[in-house]
Amino acid sequence: MRAFRATWIALFCSLAPLCAQAADEWGGTVSLVSDYVFRGVTQTSGGEALQADVHWQSDTGWLAGAWGSTVDPNPGPGPTVEINLYAGIAREVADDWVARLLAIHYAYPNDSTTFRYDYDEVAASLAFRDRVAATIAWSPNYSSFGAGQFVEDRTTMSYEISAQLPFRHRWLARAGAGYQDLDNLFGTGYVFWNCALTYDASSWQLTLARFGTSERATDLYGSETTRDRWSLGLQWQLGGAAR
Repeated sequence: MRAFRATWIALFCSLAPLCAQAADEWGGTVSLVSDYVFRGVTQTSGGEALQADVHWQSDTGWLAGAWGSTVDPNPGPGPTVEINLYAGIAREVADDWVARLLAIHYAYPNDSTTFRYDYDEVAASLAFRDRVAATIAWSPNYSSFGAGQFVEDRTTMSYEISAQLPFRHRWLARAGAGYQDLDNLFGTGYVFWNCALTYDASSWQLTLARFGTSERATDLYGSETTRDRWSLGLQWQLGGAAR
């Protein structure tokens, strides 16, 4: 089966602070996670994933980058690599409020199956003090196999609210919940949620996260991929040097 992909991009789009440097900034990350999960659905059949990102952001708020992960979404033949190309802009619209718009292309270059799953998405978000954010994402051409059928090139919507709160020294708590609207594909949708605890040691972060969905997701994709699950991740921050 296939479901929407998860990347750090959603969190970057919603909660990352607006860049205020005097020059353009380059950066990147390398991560290892015990289970790559998005909106409650594993993208690695419950297995580990290696992930990496490189990105650029200007002093005027423009940003662009590429993110990649190993994947194993199907019990049989299927893609082993996911690549996301993204670009967008962030603007401070009022004191403590930041709006962001992000365009993402999801690609699976080595997909060996007959069906193709590449798609595009536009995500808009509004964040308050980098603590609470609301995000709406729209795809014009999403394809998925669920409920025993393959449906391709349909529009979808996703709605999510997320929050993060630092506490003590170097600790950060996160939580989020949303609704994945697949009405144009399967005549239904499902609720998803997540919570996480992160230890931030500047150049690296250790995160323990818990993911879950409503029963509607199980009806679509099966219990093996949608049951409540834990994921442990270790991320290294790279660079951050100006151009």
